[in-house]
Amino acid sequence: MTKDGLSDAVSHLSEAVDIEPDFANAYAQLGQCHCYIALNGWVRPVRNGFEEAKRLGEEAVRLAPSSPQTNYALAHALAATGQTERAITAARRAIDLNPNFAEAYAVLGLALVFFGETEEGLTACLRAARSNPRDARGSLLFSGLGHAHWILGDYEQAVEVSKKGLHEFPTNYGSMVILAVSHAYLGHEAEARSYVDDLLRLIPRFTLTALRKNPMFMRPEHIERLVEGMRLAGLPE
Repeated sequence: MTKDGLSDAVSHLSEAVDIEPDFANAYAQLGQCHCYIALNGWVRPVRNGFEEAKRLGEEAVRLAPSSPQTNYALAHALAATGQTERAITAARRAIDLNPNFAEAYAVLGLALVFFGETEEGLTACLRAARSNPRDARGSLLFSGLGHAHWILGDYEQAVEVSKKGLHEFPTNYGSMVILAVSHAYLGHEAEARSYVDDLLRLIPRFTLTALRKNPMFMRPEHIERLVEGMRLAGLPE
């Protein structure tokens, strides 16, 4: 999960689909690579990376609608672009096809949390953790857990799991946001500000205005709490 590793993977997977244009799971994995490249900010504009991930996920599902991997890849891309209802549908389809698919439970959990079904999302994330506790891509799981605990007001737990996610994925801006707002609501001004500074180094144009335009959360009350928390943490207007 490094920049060079993902670049090499994209090269090999692109060659694979050139050799076999109907290789659905290669499209799915290629979409996953573009999703992680975008999440790391290694493409500009980032939106293009997510759109490419979604396009590849949709192509993978078209080629193999009964593959858990293709449905999972599409769900991840949809969740990352704020299309939570479609993400939930795709993740549930992946789980129906493979009831032990830990990663699909993780992306389902994250999408449910964004959609506002927090308790159900937390349950899905915990199922993912039990199914595959040593998943090398646990940043997705920790992101879902962090967002869920923050919504539920358990800020200390949100900090704990978000730190784990950031350790595995140092440029995970979602975890940085949760760390900033959680510390802000705990009254830890210096810690909150330090994560805002990290966010601004990663995304210099990240502001409260930008956050309002793309909050990821669907429920207005969650968006209001998020914006107010980031204001307390020191994010500029």
